[in-house]
Amino acid sequence: MSRTTKIAEGSFAVVYDIGASQVLKRFKDRTSADAVRYEAMMSSHACDAGIPTPAIRAADPEGGTLTFDKIDGPTLVNVVKDKPWTVFWAAREMARLFARIHRVDANAFGAKSLQDQIAAQIQSNDEIPSRVQGGLLAALTAMASMPRLCHFDFHPENVMVDDKGIQVIDWGAAKQGHPMLDITQTVVMNRVDRILQDPGNPPVIVVMLLRKLYIEAFLCFYARFSEDFTYRQVRRDVARLTKPIAAARLASAKPYETVKLKRILGR
Repeated sequence: MSRTTKIAEGSFAVVYDIGASQVLKRFKDRTSADAVRYEAMMSSHACDAGIPTPAIRAADPEGGTLTFDKIDGPTLVNVVKDKPWTVFWAAREMARLFARIHRVDANAFGAKSLQDQIAAQIQSNDEIPSRVQGGLLAALTAMASMPRLCHFDFHPENVMVDDKGIQVIDWGAAKQGHPMLDITQTVVMNRVDRILQDPGNPPVIVVMLLRKLYIEAFLCFYARFSEDFTYRQVRRDVARLTKPIAAARLASAKPYETVKLKRILGR
């Protein structure tokens, strides 16, 4: 493999294998140095807290790059794509990891507030009437203060599998906040994203079934592993927070997400 082989690309960055069991994440031009610096900080704090995530080896915020240990393995979504019968295993291991993340107190990290971000995104959307905004914000502020570590981009494409188990990547959206906001974000993403919908993937009916099985199992397993929430509490809070999270996602939604998000909001 060449020294700078591109191995992945997302909306905000391209990842290269640079040898020596390391990868270089090069952010695209629209990503600020502060955003790169923040991701480096949150990645380091998560790793120091014992979360299974690649160690960061170098950071150059001005140059727009971060260097991490390489994970030798596929994303979790590719594991499930190739072996659909592993969906319950995937849901269990993701739930176990998510509960572990949510035990970390992020108050001392200098992490930004998740509640503040969501509120600002809702208030910035002029398409949502002020009366509706008020109800969404009321549901948000009703959540008790819990400054826990929240990944806020936790989905099977940001979880990788190697011989040690699973590891989570991409901490740029991480904040401190109530774990149920993080859980609900994952549920909403599962409803609106395009994972497993490209040509060559399983038939649509199979994908829909896998999604439903995955999210139901995920919530059940999360409640089992959580030290703070019962299954009944998880289901109740996800129901309460689905519309506020969907409204906040509209602020930066991809075109294919917009229709589905508005449907969640009843619009």
